[in-house]
Amino acid sequence: MTDRYIKQQSLKFRSAIEKAKREGRLSDNILFRCFPKRCCREASFLLAEYLKEKGINTILCFNQLGDCTHTWLVVNDNRVTLPSCTNFSWPKEIRSAVKGYGIENPDEVVDTTRYNEDNLQNGLIIDITADQFKGYNTSVYVGYLDDFHKSFDFQHADNYEELNAIADDYMLSNLYQVIEYYID
Repeated sequence: MTDRYIKQQSLKFRSAIEKAKREGRLSDNILFRCFPKRCCREASFLLAEYLKEKGINTILCFNQLGDCTHTWLVVNDNRVTLPSCTNFSWPKEIRSAVKGYGIENPDEVVDTTRYNEDNLQNGLIIDITADQFKGYNTSVYVGYLDDFHKSFDFQHADNYEELNAIADDYMLSNLYQVIEYYID
């Protein structure tokens, strides 16, 4: 996929959210009634789902600036470096103890590989809610690390899998259907 195509799809999705909001379809949703304010996490999940349907895989990037958090997407392509593989095993001495706390198979090695900031530094960012911040007037940003995005401290990043894998997926699934209706 070209960067231009990714931007076109992101603009379409943002426009659909704005149309749904104008027509009152988001007024009952506590998160999106103030869009783009205070809903970057959820908007990123929904956009990631839409882009996945278009064949574009993304990484959810969670960041912080002081008390403020902000989430955006990074396209998961060859511009992103893969993190080094790391595994975790419970020490033999405590395996029986952790089993008592609900760990089903404490003998199993768990992949704890995670992206770090360096893995994503050359990735293509997609941010459809940055204009909630004072002084940032771009409603859909598709590009590389700019001064605004650099101002946030990286917290963690995860591959986007699917909407059903998210804890509050019922609300987001319904919201996705509303927004999808408005996509041209």
